[in-house]
Amino acid sequence: MCGVAGIFSEKYLSLDSVDPMVNTLAHRGPNDSGKFLSNNKKLVLGHSRLSIIDLSKNGHQPMLSHSSRYIISYNGEIYNFKHLKKELQRFNSNIKFNGNSDTEVLVNYIEAFGIKKSLNDIKGMFSFALWDNKEEELILARDIAGEKPLYYGYINGNLYFASELKAIKEKEKNLAINHDAVRLMLKYNCIPSPYSIYKDIYKVDPASFCRFKSPSLKPKIERYFSPEIKFGDNSKEEYLNRFEELLDNSVRSQMVSDVPIGSFLSGGVDSSIISYFMQKNSNKPINTFSIGFKENSYNEAPFAKKIAEAIGTNHHELYIDDEDMRDFIHKIPDIYCEPFSDSSQIPTYFVSKFAKQSVTVALTGDAGDELFGGYNRYLFAKKYWKQIQISPNMINKSISNFLLSVSSNNIEKISKKIFKILDKRIPSDFGGKVHKFAKSLAAQTLNQYHDINTTHWNENANIYHDKNFQMPELYRDRNEINNVEDMLLADFYGYLHDDNLCKVDRASMSVSLETRVPFLDKDIINFAYSVPFDLKINSNETKFLLKELLFKKVPRNLFERPKAGFAIPIHKWMRHDISDWIEHILDLNLEDEEIIDYKKIKNVWNEFKNGNNSYTYQLWDILMLRSWLAKQNQS
Repeated sequence: MCGVAGIFSEKYLSLDSVDPMVNTLAHRGPNDSGKFLSNNKKLVLGHSRLSIIDLSKNGHQPMLSHSSRYIISYNGEIYNFKHLKKELQRFNSNIKFNGNSDTEVLVNYIEAFGIKKSLNDIKGMFSFALWDNKEEELILARDIAGEKPLYYGYINGNLYFASELKAIKEKEKNLAINHDAVRLMLKYNCIPSPYSIYKDIYKVDPASFCRFKSPSLKPKIERYFSPEIKFGDNSKEEYLNRFEELLDNSVRSQMVSDVPIGSFLSGGVDSSIISYFMQKNSNKPINTFSIGFKENSYNEAPFAKKIAEAIGTNHHELYIDDEDMRDFIHKIPDIYCEPFSDSSQIPTYFVSKFAKQSVTVALTGDAGDELFGGYNRYLFAKKYWKQIQISPNMINKSISNFLLSVSSNNIEKISKKIFKILDKRIPSDFGGKVHKFAKSLAAQTLNQYHDINTTHWNENANIYHDKNFQMPELYRDRNEINNVEDMLLADFYGYLHDDNLCKVDRASMSVSLETRVPFLDKDIINFAYSVPFDLKINSNETKFLLKELLFKKVPRNLFERPKAGFAIPIHKWMRHDISDWIEHILDLNLEDEEIIDYKKIKNVWNEFKNGNNSYTYQLWDILMLRSWLAKQNQS
């Protein structure tokens, strides 16, 4: 992984004008750095490098194409670069390569075949800035799922762009907070693309590239990829065999590295199948890493350990204690360059930091849920949505109101006794899940149902001074959700990109660890959208096809427990270990008070302290927003 930075201006620039930006991205690329000034002195590119493939100086960036027409500052990995290199040599037998890096292949492939064909031929994760010396044009591009970040914005006549917002902030200190983005963040627990926390600064959308002919003109934005939704009629065995072939190929291609490589192993289905195929393609035990907690209902480490034993990996586990949490809470605003509040950011950071002690690259199981139907909301919508619509609305509302009238912690107390009698392990945050179910009962459409299950504070909740906010258009909202398959597509372009991939990228890159996501191979994405939905959700089984493949390789009984995700004992930490910090954060005088009524927030906090868990994650949203704002005031 690496850091990309640059400035495009109507004025003449100097080579060292990009230095402050590059310096802030050193954690993304601690091994090397470089910069480039265009012939017309209107563009300067910077780069910080984390060396993964071709560790020599031949991988130094920014890198010129062979004719010097193009220069690139690139963050990511092109997994099929060896194939593309052969295509280049067929196209021009005289072409000579200076080294073995994927960067050299990428910039010369673009020179030979153009940006559109190149982006469609690439298999990988990336964001890059490309300067065309001939046309004096800047291109910014991102991979098909948005694994790697890239921001751009117009300030004082300059166009700035970088892998992280903090690099832009280093050049322009007085950036204005986007109040619309605050509401978006509190709704989605992240700021969805293309918006950012700052006015006039945006994210490049996934599967898109932007052409800038001038630093003062808006870019021409083109989308180059959308999943091919073509349902097939093959047998289950044919789908299984094809899935195994694709996943095996993807994992093997993503294991190419000149530095040590391992895998996150949470004990769940997705990370387990990735770890299995890694081990299958390795001639020695691979390194796997998991995180544990002392609280039994949140601790997946023992399950991960048993799976590692079954697969045959060299397994490492780390238990997080209360002191770890107290230390980490102050680091979050530095790790996430804009407010971000998915609480699984905490174990993600610790497993990344832990893995970095042994490896430089780690494969993850992200995207399995969004592609193959892993969330319980899909199961519920498929099985019960029609019945809910048939039921009288008054009955649904009555059930919903009754369940919501019981605090989530009281639901949990009662449920623990029931689960104990049944000799079952209670799912983590069971009370919160029941409340989410209760809210779902009141939904009138699948759009509403999906919104309830993927959001926290409504954009016009009673905590806001102004309750007439108009939501800006998001890519995830452009298509009506008419069926469960539409929900998966909305989550692929929304929750996966804006939340999950952002979480993993920022946490892992803060410790200079590269993460790779085999499920996001282009062929697997297209395959997932060809699989009939009955092979994703089958009876009461989510991720049916994926599990069928896994259970051919690893004993099924190792996974017979409730889905946990990356859950943490956040209720306990908030009430005890970091309660003093929370009191301090809520008392600060910050800009969000122009938007939010903090008397109401403090009422929610007092209810939480008295045992009501119903607004735990909404409170976490507020805390992450405030801690980030407080950090900005200090800088």
